[in-house]
Amino acid sequence: MDESYYPPRLSSFFVLLLSATIFLSSIIFLFYNPVPPKTLNSSPVWNTYTNNLLGYSIQYPPHLEIHSSYPSGFYDDGTKVDLSQTPNIFLFSDQTYIAFKQESMIHNAKTFADSANHWRQYYMSSTAELGNTKAEVVKEEKFEIAGVEGIKNTISYQFENTLKPRTAVWIYVPISSENLLSIKYELDGSNPKEHEIYDHILSTFRFIDPSEASVKEDEFSK
Repeated sequence: MDESYYPPRLSSFFVLLLSATIFLSSIIFLFYNPVPPKTLNSSPVWNTYTNNLLGYSIQYPPHLEIHSSYPSGFYDDGTKVDLSQTPNIFLFSDQTYIAFKQESMIHNAKTFADSANHWRQYYMSSTAELGNTKAEVVKEEKFEIAGVEGIKNTISYQFENTLKPRTAVWIYVPISSENLLSIKYELDGSNPKEHEIYDHILSTFRFIDPSEASVKEDEFSK
């Protein structure tokens, strides 16, 4: 064979046709085989917490620890805390803290909003929470969770020894004609993804028996 022989070049039309075919094939493949979007709880798998006492469940990322209001895991009488039967729990990590706490409806309150307002004012003046700070509600809005309408308060507060104010979110949700659930967390932190975690935890909130949580305003005005 002549060493100077080279295979004939492909025509420009054939090259263009081949490129177009490959491009269209890729589009069709992606259309019928879409890449699943990454979500906060896609990897790793989130844990599920169920509170049988108050009738709700949530999902939370595995890097969060969950405790009752008794961090040691035991009541004052030495009995071990059953997390599924305790009225108050909190989840935390180095940069994340969110608490779920049962509160009672105020006896002489005409509406759920009156009870929520009572507890907000109480804890803003309580030395256990914001009583030693300069605090104000910067925003109050309706907030729906698992199909039930609650109240969301955004609160700005500052301790005397801190350089700048911090922001807390307090949510109140009716869970029965006798009780409401308060949900509290901080919006400050160096990692903005922690804020997304709060939103995602709340999006997984479910009532075990939704009918028990379908509290109407007129129930409190009777």
